Amino acid sequence: VAREKLKLKADSFVITVGASWLPMMAASFAFRRQIELVDTYRSILKVLKRLEETNRIEVIIKLHPKSSYTGSFSDEKKYLEVMAKDLGVSVALITDQDLPDVLAATDLLVCTGLSSVLWDAAAASIPGIRYLQPGYVRENFHQGLLQTKNPFFNANCAHYVFSENELLEKVQHYLDEKNYIACQKRIETTRKKFKVEDQLVEEKCERICEWVKSYLTNKAANAQTDSV
Repeated sequence: VAREKLKLKADSFVITVGASWLPMMAASFAFRRQIELVDTYRSILKVLKRLEETNRIEVIIKLHPKSSYTGSFSDEKKYLEVMAKDLGVSVALITDQDLPDVLAATDLLVCTGLSSVLWDAAAASIPGIRYLQPGYVRENFHQGLLQTKNPFFNANCAHYVFSENELLEKVQHYLDEKNYIACQKRIETTRKKFKVEDQLVEEKCERICEWVKSYLTNKAANAQTDSV
């Protein structure tokens, strides 16, 4: 149903490229990260071009929903369309909305940064790959410890890659049906072990907000009772 809605082929292997949001901090930070993000998109699309030549894949680029809120979506979309055309890559859809439908249609997720959509994918038993921009690794991580930071990575359900060759190798790994099914089983086992609920991040945030609202309401009511 989701593939039909998004006008995707029923028998294709859908790879979604998920973008993280780059917060506007110091101008030099934003400028450097934007350049790195463009290079990361180019590297991912170059790999997908090589895969399109021998595999029945379709590509979705899922931009961060803040793109629409800030008014940058149309410019980002046009830029990526031109980049994909220059590289000879066929991109089926570029959107910053419809996350439930996009995930329902996705077979494999590739994130450009620390996007939380990776956890949405894991909750839906979709293998994930983080292709981190150099700045993230340089400023925030010790590469040798990356795989131990989260149970999904530790259980080999999701992966960090740092080069086009690593990304190509990992995607090719999941194009093999046996490897793909084995990963889905590992994800399901990990979800049960750590009691990961099948909810989108947006739904979890709404639930947390409701819990905080209820907590504050009860706290205020108890305070009034104590004052009486």
